[in-house]
Amino acid sequence: MLSYIADKIYIFFHLRKYKKAIKQANALRAKNFKKHFVIAVKGDFKVVSKQHLKAMFLAGTFKKGVKFREIEKMVVYTTK
Repeated sequence: MLSYIADKIYIFFHLRKYKKAIKQANALRAKNFKKHFVIAVKGDFKVVSKQHLKAMFLAGTFKKGVKFREIEKMVVYTTK
Protein backbone atom coordinates (compact mmCIF):
# COMPACT_ATOMS: atom_id res chain seq x y z
CA MET A 1 0.00 0.00 0.00
CA LEU A 2 2.80 2.40 0.86
CA SER A 3 4.63 1.76 -2.41
CA TYR A 4 1.39 2.42 -4.33
CA ILE A 5 1.05 5.83 -2.66
CA ALA A 6 4.72 6.60 -3.26
CA ASP A 7 4.30 5.72 -6.95
CA LYS A 8 1.29 8.01 -7.24
CA ILE A 9 3.21 10.88 -5.61
CA TYR A 10 6.18 10.30 -7.92
CA ILE A 11 3.92 10.29 -11.01
CA PHE A 12 2.17 13.47 -9.83
CA PHE A 13 5.42 15.43 -9.43
CA HIS A 14 6.93 14.00 -12.62
CA LEU A 15 3.82 15.01 -14.58
CA ARG A 16 3.95 18.45 -12.98
CA LYS A 17 7.54 18.97 -14.17
CA TYR A 18 6.51 17.81 -17.65
CA LYS A 19 3.61 20.26 -17.87
CA LYS A 20 5.81 23.10 -16.59
CA ALA A 21 8.42 22.36 -19.26
CA ILE A 22 5.73 22.35 -21.98
CA LYS A 23 4.41 25.73 -20.79
CA GLN A 24 7.93 27.13 -20.80
CA ALA A 25 8.59 25.81 -24.32
CA ASN A 26 5.36 27.31 -25.65
CA ALA A 27 6.12 30.65 -24.01
CA LEU A 28 9.60 30.72 -25.54
CA ARG A 29 8.12 29.80 -28.92
CA ALA A 30 5.72 32.75 -28.71
CA LYS A 31 8.54 35.08 -27.67
CA ASN A 32 11.40 33.98 -29.97
CA PHE A 33 9.52 32.38 -32.90
CA LYS A 34 11.98 29.47 -32.80
CA LYS A 35 11.24 25.77 -32.59
CA HIS A 36 11.78 24.46 -29.06
CA PHE A 37 12.09 20.90 -27.77
CA VAL A 38 11.45 19.36 -24.37
CA ILE A 39 13.99 16.60 -23.74
CA ALA A 40 14.30 14.23 -20.81
CA VAL A 41 17.76 14.38 -19.24
CA LYS A 42 18.60 12.38 -16.11
CA GLY A 43 14.98 12.27 -14.94
CA ASP A 44 14.38 15.96 -15.49
CA PHE A 45 12.89 17.87 -18.41
CA LYS A 46 14.91 20.54 -20.22
CA VAL A 47 13.67 23.08 -22.77
CA VAL A 48 16.10 23.54 -25.64
CA SER A 49 15.82 25.42 -28.95
CA LYS A 50 16.56 23.54 -32.15
CA GLN A 51 19.61 25.72 -32.78
CA HIS A 52 20.99 24.99 -29.31
CA LEU A 53 20.34 21.27 -29.77
CA LYS A 54 22.31 21.37 -33.04
CA ALA A 55 25.15 23.19 -31.29
CA MET A 56 25.18 20.54 -28.55
CA PHE A 57 25.26 17.86 -31.23
CA LEU A 58 28.19 19.48 -33.04
CA ALA A 59 30.06 19.97 -29.77
CA GLY A 60 29.95 16.21 -29.13
CA THR A 61 27.58 16.20 -26.13
CA PHE A 62 25.87 13.02 -27.32
CA LYS A 63 27.40 9.60 -27.91
CA LYS A 64 29.50 9.09 -31.01
CA GLY A 65 27.51 7.64 -33.90
CA VAL A 66 24.20 9.23 -32.92
CA LYS A 67 22.66 11.22 -35.74
CA PHE A 68 20.70 14.46 -35.29
CA ARG A 69 17.50 12.85 -36.61
CA GLU A 70 17.75 10.18 -33.90
CA ILE A 71 18.04 12.91 -31.27
CA GLU A 72 14.94 14.62 -32.69
CA LYS A 73 13.05 11.32 -32.34
CA MET A 74 14.01 11.12 -28.63
CA VAL A 75 12.42 14.49 -27.94
CA VAL A 76 9.42 14.36 -25.60
CA TYR A 77 7.62 17.45 -26.94
CA THR A 78 8.08 19.77 -29.93
CA THR A 79 6.54 23.20 -30.34
CA LYS A 80 4.74 23.97 -33.58
